[in-house]
Amino acid sequence: MQLEALHKFGLGRGVYSVREASRLTGVSAQRIRGWLAGYTNERRPKRILVGDYQREDGRLQLSFQDLVEIRFVNAFLSLGVSWPELRAASRKASEALHTPHPFLAMKFRTDGRRIFLDATDATGDRRLLHLRKDQYVFQQVFGPALKNLEVDGNEIRKWWPLGPKKSIVIDPSRCFGRPVAKDSGVPADILADMASVASISETAKWFDVNPVEVRHALEFRTIFAA
Repeated sequence: MQLEALHKFGLGRGVYSVREASRLTGVSAQRIRGWLAGYTNERRPKRILVGDYQREDGRLQLSFQDLVEIRFVNAFLSLGVSWPELRAASRKASEALHTPHPFLAMKFRTDGRRIFLDATDATGDRRLLHLRKDQYVFQQVFGPALKNLEVDGNEIRKWWPLGPKKSIVIDPSRCFGRPVAKDSGVPADILADMASVASISETAKWFDVNPVEVRHALEFRTIFAA
């Protein structure tokens, strides 16, 4: 397969079905489809996220960036931010930051109702821009803390679904973004499947991995049940 085709199908970007995205983020498949493809309901007809991949055969596929952005949007909604506020923030931040993934910019703050972009005004002073009203306000509010994301500069590189002290990592550069054991690279689901019919020690010997990775894979399976 040529590099162009590999890149198209997720090399270095991760690739997830809607069901897998729902499992990992805790957001329902119906909501994810609505956020990416739009709603038929006239009250919420427009999509909120762009999505990295073209739909093939009518099926939605998501990248790692799509996956993490879903977590951001869900966090804002959980804090009480309204749909009009989200849409305005998404549109204006995309224009200001020149990116199809504005919610990954790591520059957002919220007070539970409004969304602000951490920016610099014309005088060079740091301010929070209220995205819906295009007004600068002083930096006095804090955004939701989304844990377990590994950030390099403003780019989110990895997600540690059990926390950075556990060995399961979601890294778009490894195994097309499947959750894997950090050191061995064995997919977490494969380790958990084996450990469900054999002991942890037997599974560790079979795959030549540390038993800790097997235990963490089982923990991942329990928390992120299919």
